[in-house]
Amino acid sequence: MKLLRRLLRLALQTLLALAVVCAVLEAGVRIAGLGVAPRGPDNRTPLLTDVPEVPRLGQKLAPGRSASVVYPGDERTPEFSISYAISSQSLRDREFSEEREPGSLRVVCLGDSVAYGTGVQLADSLPKQLERRLAERFPDRAVEVLNGGIFATNTSQQVAWYRHGLERFDPDLVLLVSTVPDASGRNVPPRPPSAEASGARWCRRLGLTSGLWSEEDVPDMTAAQRRTMWLRRHSRLADLVCHRLYKRLMIPVHRRSYHLDWAADSPGRRMVEESLALLAQVTAGAGTDLLVCMYPTLDTLTAEGYPYRSQIETLRGICAKLGIDFVDLLPALLGQDARALQVHAHDRHPNAKAHARVAEFLAEPVGERLKTLAGGG
Repeated sequence: MKLLRRLLRLALQTLLALAVVCAVLEAGVRIAGLGVAPRGPDNRTPLLTDVPEVPRLGQKLAPGRSASVVYPGDERTPEFSISYAISSQSLRDREFSEEREPGSLRVVCLGDSVAYGTGVQLADSLPKQLERRLAERFPDRAVEVLNGGIFATNTSQQVAWYRHGLERFDPDLVLLVSTVPDASGRNVPPRPPSAEASGARWCRRLGLTSGLWSEEDVPDMTAAQRRTMWLRRHSRLADLVCHRLYKRLMIPVHRRSYHLDWAADSPGRRMVEESLALLAQVTAGAGTDLLVCMYPTLDTLTAEGYPYRSQIETLRGICAKLGIDFVDLLPALLGQDARALQVHAHDRHPNAKAHARVAEFLAEPVGERLKTLAGGG
């Protein structure tokens, strides 16, 4: 009996000590402003609508909808919020007339969340910064760069969106901004469960995700995700630990997946090539110029350490085979601190500074093509 009481007392003392340590750590994390994920709707659900009549596209931006996301301050940046507003034309942009102004220059920019501008205001997105750069080059002409980006899409969906939603705007140039994840997702057969990496399996079991979601935004959350989300909402320490653990487990998984997606004879690579071949055919038939580029993933931005050079060369080779001009955007960001170019500690999308550097870099090849198309060279 004495032994049992001693063991119970020891267990209670241990639990009390753990509670004190956790409370101290929680206070420290809150004082330091760490461990806070962006607040607001998961911007996948409220801003998308199904497009059953175009199965290859699947979803597009929902006309007239809007949302905002608050990014709490951390050790690097003060709190800020980002607003998303979708036009009646299903663009994160202003309204555009299908009738072109005489002498105007028009570019349609296709892409995923990078072109769409996740984590930045519309004015700071790549299409709008490029539009301002081009307007400086052509002061006597009206220059328009339509933001045709849709987050969470791949190359096949982006081409479908151009054919069924954006071709009617009669652009001079289509600029497709590709990223490494664009060889996966819809219209690509999933890998067998046996090919799933151990890090992904652990994330699923523990309910770890890239951000802080609500059941309202993601109604099909698993029980493990619901438990983890509840804990993260009530404890910044838990949020910080879950976020760091997710990154530690999933970054190697993402790297492996991206290499598999772009490997020779992979379904993802075939999808990209077939989609670009279709886009080249459509634009050539309409007398529209086409330019494809690849936006760097904000990883190790050094000449020796960048992990996705093979994907750049693969896309370059596909474009060369199809007779499409290609621009590698990695030189625009080489040598930069990747963390300083990210939206937030919880969001690795490019920020306004990254888009400014890329827009400046892109303005040269795009400007030269528009100059030729306009008869100035």
